[in-house]
Amino acid sequence: MNSEPEKKTTAVVPFDATKTSVVISTVVDWARMNIEEENLSSVEAVKEQLPAIMGKIMALCWVNDKFEKYFVANPATCLEQLGISLPTSIVITPQKSKTNRPSITVYERREGSRFKNRLFSLSLTLMATR
Repeated sequence: MNSEPEKKTTAVVPFDATKTSVVISTVVDWARMNIEEENLSSVEAVKEQLPAIMGKIMALCWVNDKFEKYFVANPATCLEQLGISLPTSIVITPQKSKTNRPSITVYERREGSRFKNRLFSLSLTLMATR
Protein backbone atom coordinates (compact mmCIF):
# COMPACT_ATOMS: atom_id res chain seq x y z
CA MET A 1 0.00 0.00 0.00
CA ASN A 2 1.35 3.38 -1.01
CA SER A 3 0.71 6.12 1.52
CA GLU A 4 2.05 8.94 -0.67
CA PRO A 5 -0.64 11.27 -1.99
CA GLU A 6 -1.08 11.31 -5.75
CA LYS A 7 0.74 14.26 -7.29
CA LYS A 8 -1.38 16.54 -9.46
CA THR A 9 0.20 18.17 -12.45
CA THR A 10 -0.50 21.41 -14.23
CA ALA A 11 1.71 20.45 -17.17
CA VAL A 12 0.37 21.21 -20.62
CA VAL A 13 1.83 17.92 -21.81
CA PRO A 14 1.89 15.53 -18.85
CA PHE A 15 3.99 12.43 -19.34
CA ASP A 16 5.04 9.79 -16.85
CA ALA A 17 7.62 7.47 -18.39
CA THR A 18 7.23 5.00 -15.51
CA LYS A 19 3.60 4.31 -16.47
CA THR A 20 4.13 3.29 -20.07
CA SER A 21 5.57 0.24 -21.75
CA VAL A 22 5.37 1.78 -25.22
CA VAL A 23 8.61 1.90 -27.15
CA ILE A 24 8.87 5.29 -28.75
CA SER A 25 10.50 4.87 -32.16
CA THR A 26 10.05 8.32 -33.71
CA VAL A 27 9.29 11.84 -32.61
CA VAL A 28 5.84 11.53 -34.19
CA ASP A 29 5.11 8.44 -32.08
CA TRP A 30 6.32 10.39 -29.04
CA ALA A 31 4.08 13.36 -29.89
CA ARG A 32 1.10 11.12 -30.65
CA MET A 33 1.08 10.06 -27.00
CA ASN A 34 0.05 13.65 -26.14
CA ILE A 35 -2.21 14.60 -29.06
CA GLU A 36 -5.67 13.15 -29.67
CA GLU A 37 -6.82 12.58 -33.25
CA GLU A 38 -9.29 15.18 -34.50
CA ASN A 39 -11.18 15.68 -37.73
CA LEU A 40 -11.65 19.44 -38.07
CA SER A 41 -13.75 19.55 -41.22
CA SER A 42 -14.80 23.20 -41.12
CA VAL A 43 -13.19 26.58 -40.49
CA GLU A 44 -15.47 26.99 -37.47
CA ALA A 45 -14.14 23.72 -35.98
CA VAL A 46 -10.59 24.91 -36.67
CA LYS A 47 -11.24 28.21 -34.85
CA GLU A 48 -12.79 26.38 -31.90
CA GLN A 49 -10.53 23.34 -31.42
CA LEU A 50 -7.19 23.98 -33.15
CA PRO A 51 -5.83 26.59 -30.68
CA ALA A 52 -5.72 23.98 -27.89
CA ILE A 53 -4.08 21.42 -30.20
CA MET A 54 -1.52 23.97 -31.42
CA GLY A 55 -0.78 24.94 -27.81
CA LYS A 56 0.11 21.33 -27.06
CA ILE A 57 2.20 21.11 -30.22
CA MET A 58 4.04 24.30 -29.27
CA ALA A 59 4.79 22.81 -25.84
CA LEU A 60 6.02 19.60 -27.48
CA CYS A 61 8.28 21.65 -29.77
CA TRP A 62 9.69 23.46 -26.74
CA VAL A 63 10.67 20.24 -24.94
CA ASN A 64 11.86 18.19 -27.94
CA ASP A 65 14.19 19.73 -30.55
CA LYS A 66 13.77 16.83 -32.97
CA PHE A 67 9.99 17.19 -32.94
CA GLU A 68 10.31 20.96 -33.39
CA LYS A 69 12.52 20.56 -36.47
CA TYR A 70 10.10 18.03 -37.92
CA PHE A 71 7.04 20.21 -37.28
CA VAL A 72 8.67 23.42 -38.59
CA ALA A 73 9.84 21.66 -41.77
CA ASN A 74 6.29 20.64 -42.75
CA PRO A 75 3.49 21.39 -40.29
CA ALA A 76 0.74 19.99 -42.53
CA THR A 77 2.42 16.57 -42.84
CA CYS A 78 3.21 16.48 -39.14
CA LEU A 79 -0.41 17.22 -38.21
CA GLU A 80 -1.65 14.61 -40.67
CA GLN A 81 0.63 11.99 -39.11
CA LEU A 82 -0.65 12.97 -35.67
CA GLY A 83 -4.20 12.32 -36.87
CA ILE A 84 -5.28 15.97 -37.15
CA SER A 85 -7.36 16.47 -40.32
CA LEU A 86 -7.79 20.04 -41.53
CA PRO A 87 -9.60 21.63 -44.46
CA THR A 88 -7.31 22.25 -47.44
CA SER A 89 -7.86 26.00 -47.07
CA ILE A 90 -6.00 26.10 -43.72
CA VAL A 91 -2.34 27.19 -43.77
CA ILE A 92 -0.14 26.85 -40.67
CA THR A 93 3.01 28.94 -40.38
CA PRO A 94 5.45 28.26 -37.54
CA GLN A 95 8.04 30.94 -36.71
CA LYS A 96 10.73 31.68 -34.15
CA SER A 97 11.33 35.09 -32.65
CA LYS A 98 14.71 36.72 -32.16
CA THR A 99 14.63 35.38 -28.60
CA ASN A 100 14.17 31.82 -29.95
CA ARG A 101 10.57 31.53 -28.73
CA PRO A 102 8.24 29.63 -31.05
CA SER A 103 5.00 31.01 -32.43
CA ILE A 104 2.36 29.59 -34.74
CA THR A 105 -0.02 31.52 -36.99
CA VAL A 106 -3.01 29.83 -38.63
CA TYR A 107 -4.53 31.29 -41.80
CA GLU A 108 -7.44 30.51 -44.07
CA ARG A 109 -6.81 30.87 -47.79
CA ARG A 110 -10.15 31.15 -49.56
CA GLU A 111 -10.59 29.55 -52.95
CA GLY A 112 -9.74 31.91 -55.79
CA SER A 113 -8.03 34.43 -53.52
CA ARG A 114 -4.34 35.32 -53.29
CA PHE A 115 -4.79 36.60 -49.76
CA LYS A 116 -4.81 34.75 -46.46
CA ASN A 117 -7.14 35.59 -43.58
CA ARG A 118 -5.49 35.18 -40.17
CA LEU A 119 -7.65 32.99 -37.92
CA PHE A 120 -5.42 33.05 -34.82
CA SER A 121 -1.85 33.00 -33.62
CA LEU A 122 -0.12 31.55 -30.58
CA SER A 123 3.24 32.41 -29.09
CA LEU A 124 5.19 30.97 -26.23
CA THR A 125 5.60 33.42 -23.38
CA LEU A 126 7.98 32.61 -20.59
CA MET A 127 7.23 34.05 -17.21
CA ALA A 128 9.23 33.91 -14.01
CA THR A 129 7.41 34.40 -10.73
CA ARG A 130 8.48 34.42 -7.19
